[in-house]
Amino acid sequence: MTTQQQAVDALFGAFNTAWSVNANYPAIWPGKTPEVEPIKQTNPWAFVNIVHEAGKQLSLAGADGKKLWGRKGRFNCEIYIRIGSGTEEAYTLARSVELAFLGKTIDGVVFRSIQLKEMGNHGDWFLICVFVQFEYDEVI
Repeated sequence: MTTQQQAVDALFGAFNTAWSVNANYPAIWPGKTPEVEPIKQTNPWAFVNIVHEAGKQLSLAGADGKKLWGRKGRFNCEIYIRIGSGTEEAYTLARSVELAFLGKTIDGVVFRSIQLKEMGNHGDWFLICVFVQFEYDEVI
């Protein structure tokens, strides 16, 4: 069974493995302070976060009082590319994130329903998002 922290580690681990190929491109997430504020540079950058949705009880309590809970959520990756540099790199970066999760189960976390969505222009940036649905079981 997977704990919430193990699920978070699996999600960020898969993303970091895919994104690390682009060593000069920063990625930020809640709780992480970037070395350089991404919006003040010209390189592509990513903002990622995890949203856990309501879980549901899957079993009655065992002799030890513990129950099996089904957990679900969504991993969100927003990829920003400077307008004028073309969208090919945006799609390449989004595809690398998609492939980090596509058809995989990592440490008990199952990834499904992966979507790439072009969100259009946001200020000086073109935004493309990768949304990954995930689920895992936890014993509490």
